[in-house]
Amino acid sequence: MQDDSGPLPSIEAMIQGMANYRFLSSADMPKAYNQVRIADEKLVLKDGTTMTLQQIMAFQCGDELFEPTVMQFGTKTAVAHFQRFIHRTLRERWGRGVYAYLDNIIMGGNSIAELEEVEHIVIDAMAKENLVIEPRKSEWHKTTVQFCGFLIGAGRVRLDPEKLRAIENWTIPHAENIPEGEKRTAVREFIGFCNFYADAVDRFALTAAPLMALMGPKNPWRWGDIEQRSFDDTKRAVVDSVERVAFDEKAPKVLHADASQIGSISGGVSQRVNGKLQPLGFFSHKLSETECRYTVTELELMAIAHTAKKFRHWIHASPHELSIYTDHAALLNMETTPLDPKRARLVIGLCEFRFKIRHIPGRENRAADALSRVGTHGKRLDPLPFEHADWFAPSGVRANQLLAMSHRELWRRFIEPMIERYPPTSEGRNRMMEAWEKHKREGTSLTLRTLVSLLILSSNVSQLDS
Repeated sequence: MQDDSGPLPSIEAMIQGMANYRFLSSADMPKAYNQVRIADEKLVLKDGTTMTLQQIMAFQCGDELFEPTVMQFGTKTAVAHFQRFIHRTLRERWGRGVYAYLDNIIMGGNSIAELEEVEHIVIDAMAKENLVIEPRKSEWHKTTVQFCGFLIGAGRVRLDPEKLRAIENWTIPHAENIPEGEKRTAVREFIGFCNFYADAVDRFALTAAPLMALMGPKNPWRWGDIEQRSFDDTKRAVVDSVERVAFDEKAPKVLHADASQIGSISGGVSQRVNGKLQPLGFFSHKLSETECRYTVTELELMAIAHTAKKFRHWIHASPHELSIYTDHAALLNMETTPLDPKRARLVIGLCEFRFKIRHIPGRENRAADALSRVGTHGKRLDPLPFEHADWFAPSGVRANQLLAMSHRELWRRFIEPMIERYPPTSEGRNRMMEAWEKHKREGTSLTLRTLVSLLILSSNVSQLDS
């Protein structure tokens, strides 16, 4: 007997499909799986014997064996079967004012009369299948409703305040007497929860990078000032995430992308309405050790290609030419420059779009996640008195510029002021010295990325102007 498999609908697509309705209702089904009865059907096994579905799903409790008559929570194929069942039940209006993600149902209309018509269709369809709704968890005739962890309505998409309070109160145990496996599991749970909202958070991969490093079993466990600051900044980034707008297929689309050899590639897609850019979503990707060795041009091109692929469904729907903004002027000549196989593969992915690459100064490319230019202000610590403060200015400094510096100059201008700020025996000072000694020995872009990441996180200047 083969497994029953089926895809879950895209939450992002459902949210964008419902956000433009003026009036919305949401319904929740109590103990949803238990509302689906198991069919009285016999299956013939390979050895010729027959078993009923109830016998196959039987479970032991004490000395007794029980055969369930309704679908159980935790069954391997329950999710796929229930999603197909609810889709089949609501298929009359699916995608036209009605969506459902498992037991969460959302209905919309541009008038109260239209919404009530949709509600009657949904309720009648559920009544035919003997499905019930929990009134206390349902909302009717609202302009904004909660759906799958988001508040949607009035053309806007925001995070649910209840989820935000849970994030604000989140703690990760890191005491020495707690087993290391439990601490790593706690970090994975936090990152997994925040990953659900990553599309709404700018610079997510950069902010959470120190925590992501703790998830790997091969990496040593350390919880110091940098990890604590990353944890606090990640929580704040999710809580203060940008409010997004509903997709408008007629509005011109703009793609911003940027890359850095010392952090990540990222980008975002916005739409232009009444002359103003409104964010639709963000993308970020932490660079691997191999990707850190790519040239600046390859990284910038990869940032554009991956962002376009991530938001392909929005870009294709626009009748206007896509405007791609980058602070890397070399990409302006991409159409006339011979390409090596690596760059050619990235360009091929863009050929399905009608686009125009435009240059934008780094200090104005605020929509993209860029470690190559880091903001000048911190939230909790004063800026460090670097001799050349423009290293933390919006124009920033490139990784290859730092690689070109002598070790003596790099120490005098950047490392020494940070070392002097730490107490003599502090963990932060030891980690900074370890990273500095390793960079002196190897002098690669990877060791530089580690070193500069410590500088950025320790000085708490990883916030960009909105």
